[in-house]
Amino acid sequence: MTTKDLIVRVEELETFTTPKTEGVYESQSIIDRNIVGSQDLNVNRGVLKVGQRLHGGSHPVGSDECYYVLRGKARLALGGDYETGDGAKVHEIGPDTAIFIPGGTFHALDNPYDEDLVILTIWPHHPKPGDNSIYDERIAAWGTSFRKKASPA
Repeated sequence: MTTKDLIVRVEELETFTTPKTEGVYESQSIIDRNIVGSQDLNVNRGVLKVGQRLHGGSHPVGSDECYYVLRGKARLALGGDYETGDGAKVHEIGPDTAIFIPGGTFHALDNPYDEDLVILTIWPHHPKPGDNSIYDERIAAWGTSFRKKASPA
């Protein structure tokens, strides 16, 4: 592996959506073992579209996550019941905001604003099966965590 292989240009990667998230949320795996050979760090870029929401859930205890907002605003429901989010507190988030989400903590995003929300999701380790449903679905669909866009002919 050369140092050039450690540089990822997001515009060269395909975005991933599931049938459930099409038109709602796009995800790109940008740092992980398949892309740059990282044994631990996992970074994804997510885009929550204008007027859309992710109903949320929780990752297993031990699967901490961090959000870093690059662009846009959203409402983040955080805490409450592990499965339903009942009792979660809603926070306004925007650019240059970092959020720590301990494993076992319910979290959901709502974007009622007029700009897409663009975030990085950062994990201190490679997700295990069952830790992150979108990551699992990408691996199942593509056989890997990322795809480069086809080069123009």
